Amino acid sequence: MAYFVTPSASSNQITSAINYALANLGGSVSSNLQTGRVGTGNLTIGYLYQYMDVAYANSYDGSVGFSTSPTNKSYFGIRNTNSTVVSTNPTDYVWYQVAGGFGTTKFLWYNVTGGRNIQFQASATAPAGYYVKSTTSLINLDIITSTLSINSTIVSIFQWTSGSAPARPTTTSTLTWATLTTSPVPSGWSLSAPSDTTSGDVLWAIQVPVSANVTVPTSLVDWTNTAYPIVALSSNGASGATGGVGLSNLVAYFQQNQSLSPPSFASSTSGNNVPAGWSYTFPTTYYVGQVIWYIFGQYNSTSLTVSGVPPNTTYWTGPTAASIFQDIRSDNWNGTTPPTYGSPSTYGTTGYYISRNTGNVYFNNGIFRGDITGASGTFSGALSGATGTFAGSLSAATGTFSGSLSAATGTFSGSLSAATGTFSGTVSASTINSSTINSSTINAATINSASTFAGTVSAGTINSSTINSSTINAATINSASTFAGTMNAGTINSSTINASTINSSSTFAGTVSAGTINSSTINSSTINSSTINAATINSASTFAGTVNAGTINSSTINSSTISGGSLNINSKFIVDTSGNTQILSGTSGARLLIQNNVIKVYDSSGTLRVQMGDLTA
Repeated sequence: MAYFVTPSASSNQITSAINYALANLGGSVSSNLQTGRVGTGNLTIGYLYQYMDVAYANSYDGSVGFSTSPTNKSYFGIRNTNSTVVSTNPTDYVWYQVAGGFGTTKFLWYNVTGGRNIQFQASATAPAGYYVKSTTSLINLDIITSTLSINSTIVSIFQWTSGSAPARPTTTSTLTWATLTTSPVPSGWSLSAPSDTTSGDVLWAIQVPVSANVTVPTSLVDWTNTAYPIVALSSNGASGATGGVGLSNLVAYFQQNQSLSPPSFASSTSGNNVPAGWSYTFPTTYYVGQVIWYIFGQYNSTSLTVSGVPPNTTYWTGPTAASIFQDIRSDNWNGTTPPTYGSPSTYGTTGYYISRNTGNVYFNNGIFRGDITGASGTFSGALSGATGTFAGSLSAATGTFSGSLSAATGTFSGSLSAATGTFSGTVSASTINSSTINSSTINAATINSASTFAGTVSAGTINSSTINSSTINAATINSASTFAGTMNAGTINSSTINASTINSSSTFAGTVSAGTINSSTINSSTINSSTINAATINSASTFAGTVNAGTINSSTINSSTISGGSLNINSKFIVDTSGNTQILSGTSGARLLIQNNVIKVYDSSGTLRVQMGDLTA
């Protein structure tokens, strides 16, 4: 049992501590709630809290060389606490200097003797047989550590009286250490506090500390020794008078239109009643534009006037509006209050604001499932299923829009159905109808436009008078003029096609200028290309570095290399699919015939004059 208490100690702990102090100390006792020390003068009696932290250092305040080891330290510090977590803050400790320091041979020894009393000594060996070497940073003061096995306890007896202290016992008792039993008990006294509820009675006690070596079986408890005073522990107070009945607090409610003035009410009513028109019941039905008002009442149910309220009367005060209709703003709104419509600098960047007078709202993104009619300004959120007219900026907008887009900019990835106006962002849609489209990317099944300017055009069908794009991917391209880095299409119909690469099943154009043309059929008046790969080429004039084709029909072919299945030039130059070659300068008269491995020369009369190679042919 501890005899040093904290402010939260129980009454029994406080009683025990007081009795112990009165019985053993002759002077005043004080306790330090910060350090936990309990003592009188320079004498330390014990500590308030259960644990003692131990640390070491080389300065008087622990700031130099703070450690949990005593080796080569000059000071040790102690901290009394109820926490099992050892503090690492030097300012939490009370520091003591060790004469000569610890060096490498000295240690800190301690002895816990009970009542949370502990003794410290620094030395190379144990100062006495009941001292323990400090090997940890945490010591439990409720565990007695004397190695001499000393038995110690405090024996108490109790007695209630109606006023003054009882007479001191004239006999002694014997304490048996093996069972911790005390007998005989002095007449009129008890070993534990008996129950007593009599008003004015006082509980008295005598407490005697006893200690002996464990080899001693019994010890004398001397109740007659006046050094152990008879002290009053507690008393039963007298019952007080019954208090009077107080006022009852009441609340009444009234609901009315928000445009009306605050409702009136009677300042007092007879009995426990509300003013006319008011109700004790909070409204269960709420209406838009309505305000709920409430008033406070104090009802006096007694026959006397209480706090100025007459008997059987209720006084009312108020009214107070439970809801207030005014501008609404979020707690993180950083614009002006109120913002000015048309002045973006007053809108802020976070939070929202709703103006009661104008109906204007200020916020960031939003979802609209219905009409946005006559809207203007800047919108950077999602337009989902929106219809109507919008003449502002669509920045990162998504969803479906079927109204008017006037000077709109940004990104739109929904459906532009029946939309009109100009849009200059990124459009991903099934159908785009516009006089002018300026976009980095256009993905659509059909594009009908007078002029299309885009980084990439990907569409099922492109109908446009002019298409300027780095890349065009489409099943069909119909355009008066097409300029692109690469065109991939099933059919290309254009008066002029300028592209580095053209991949198409059929290409019809006035002029095709390309680095490479890969097509099953190319119909063109002029083809200028470094390489032409086609099943059939029909052209008035073909200019190419290399021509690879099944059939080439052309009035003029200028090419460094021509590769085909067979070659017949006006029946004068013939190469069949087996490689047989025939060169014939004419069919009659003087002529030259080269056929595979034979050369023949005829004179003007058609007579063979020279034959070289195979002379049998």
